[in-house]
Amino acid sequence: MKTVYKYPIQIKDEQWIAIPGGEILTVGVQRGEPFIWAKVKPSIQSDNRKFRLVGTGHPIDEKETLVYIGTFQLSEYGDLVFHLFEVDLKPF
Repeated sequence: MKTVYKYPIQIKDEQWIAIPGGEILTVGVQRGEPFIWAKVKPSIQSDNRKFRLVGTGHPIDEKETLVYIGTFQLSEYGDLVFHLFEVDLKPF
């Protein structure tokens, strides 16, 4: 059976998140903190998945294959805008 879980996002360029065989649904902010929501199968072993967070106006390293997840804003007036990508680690 699959379930929707949420995972906190850190405000740093790169991070790994253990997700049990899941499909990323969205990224957003809840109570001022960013999260990924994913449809997962909790009964299977988690995969470590790599994510890249890019601020608006910051360069994107094109050496990696990035899959866009979504955009979210932080601070009371949306002063900080971030774009979350998953790094595709599958071999060609």
